[in-house]
Amino acid sequence: WTWTVLGFPLSWAKTQGGGRAQWIGYDVWIKEHSLGITAARAASVVSWARKVIRDRATTVNDFEAGVGKLSFCCGVLEYERPFLAPCCSFLAPRIKHSITVGATSWGAKRMRPSATQCSAIRPLPLYVACALNSLAARIEQRRVYPPASRRVDTEFCPRVDARAKDKVVMLGG
Repeated sequence: WTWTVLGFPLSWAKTQGGGRAQWIGYDVWIKEHSLGITAARAASVVSWARKVIRDRATTVNDFEAGVGKLSFCCGVLEYERPFLAPCCSFLAPRIKHSITVGATSWGAKRMRPSATQCSAIRPLPLYVACALNSLAARIEQRRVYPPASRRVDTEFCPRVDARAKDKVVMLGG
């Protein structure tokens, strides 16, 4: 209501309250200070990974789009990021074989491979299938990570300095 009074346009249909907000595929739990991905995005990524593993082959375009979705998810699920490396190495020849054409004022322009190369079906290597399977299982298992909790010492533990010289021992000095 305050925003409307101040003159900011506000769509009441898009407003909601509570301790949880969804934004561009991310889930934000305000009360728990947690961040994760939405259930719909998790289901989408997991079903894509399972489909690619089941087919044991994929087009480069489809795989590139799927890895893009996975990397978006791994923006908040940071423990899954290492599992993206095999997927990116599978895509590396596409990037390597792109050619540089003419320099412009903004620098060289990179051309992608032809559409027939991108729509060709490539067999899925075992190491990529294993990485996708691990990613899918981990995202199914946990799509939100709890926040790190600060360790609180419940007992008082004093620290005392000690010094010894010749036959004299001093504590705290």
